[in-house]
This record gives sequence, structure tokens and C-alpha cells, in this order.
Amino acid sequence: MFDIPYYSEAQTDNQRFMNMQKRYIIDNDTKALADMYQLGVRVALKMINKFAGSNRHLQSLARMERSEKAHSASSYIIEQYLKRPTFYIKKSYTAYLYKRVQYELFYHRKIDAAIIYCDMTNALYS
Repeated sequence: MFDIPYYSEAQTDNQRFMNMQKRYIIDNDTKALADMYQLGVRVALKMINKFAGSNRHLQSLARMERSEKAHSASSYIIEQYLKRPTFYIKKSYTAYLYKRVQYELFYHRKIDAAIIYCDMTNALYS
């Protein structure tokens, strides 16, 4: 049913992801899902920092905001495994993560522009 690649000696992040994915789907190892999340956050943060090197708007993101976006990107993928029992990534986990990082960094809904954020402790509006 699942044609998931396995690497006996994983050398890249993508190969590690694929091995963890196989452990989760085939062996039903829930710790593999937690490992995928943690590695996903680290890899997503690397991607975000690389994007920030050439984008002045991203350079202004605080470390906490970058971490939050990395968390969101990795969490979204993990959520797909939990919501869709037949979900798996066939070729490149890092490519899927890359696309999700782009979404987290650059996608804005129209409603987001209408929301006014208020910091009541400092009486600041943005």
C-alpha cells in the first residue's frame, strides 16, 4: 500500500525524514512522529534564516517569530499524518517542508490586514 523509501545509512535530512516517516507509518512508532516534528522545526528554521539573508522584511523578524513560523510549518505536516491516515510523502519531505515554510513566510489573507493587534500592557497598536 505504501511505497516509502528507506535508507539504511541516512546521510541527509531528507533521508532521515523518510526513515522516520516509514517508522511511523509502517511500524506505528509514535516517537518517530515527535522526531519528525523536532527535525522539521530545525530544518525549517535553517530555511527561514536562509530566506532572511536575501529579504530585508524577513531580516527584521525577531528570533521568536522565526521560531513560531518554523513550528507552524513543521506542525502542519505532522497534522496531515494525524488527520489523513493514508497521507505520506513519497519523494522529498524537505521539499514539502520548503513549500510550507514559504507559505508561512509569504502568504497573507485579506482578513489579516483588517485585524488590529493591541498590546494592553504598553498601549501599543499595530
